[in-house]
Amino acid sequence: MMVGVGDLAIAVRKTYRKSNDFDRVCKFFETLYASPRLRLPLEGILLIGY
Repeated sequence: MMVGVGDLAIAVRKTYRKSNDFDRVCKFFETLYASPRLRLPLEGILLIGY
């Protein structure tokens, strides 16, 4: 864990072997933030698709 970090940046490939990795990771973070059970101490997440 990094103390004092407010933002998270993740680069994810869009497609790999016919699997849409970017959409899978995007949906994971949307679900994570929609749930009130887990509060992450982050101000924002930057998801980069390449």
